[in-house]
Amino acid sequence: MDDLKAILARPIQVAEQVIKWAEEAQTCRQECLELKTKVERLASLLRQAARADLYERPA
Repeated sequence: MDDLKAILARPIQVAEQVIKWAEEAQTCRQECLELKTKVERLASLLRQAARADLYERPA
């Protein structure tokens, strides 16, 4: 489980940085806001996966 959190940590950080850059954009404002919305959703899903208790059924 900790391995999954470690694997997802960097993509979550990158998503947060993209969100920040999209908010700060001076040009292509509409496109950046659309990108921000999509990346926020992606970041949310990544965080959910990192928090999830993955259940493995016994064989």
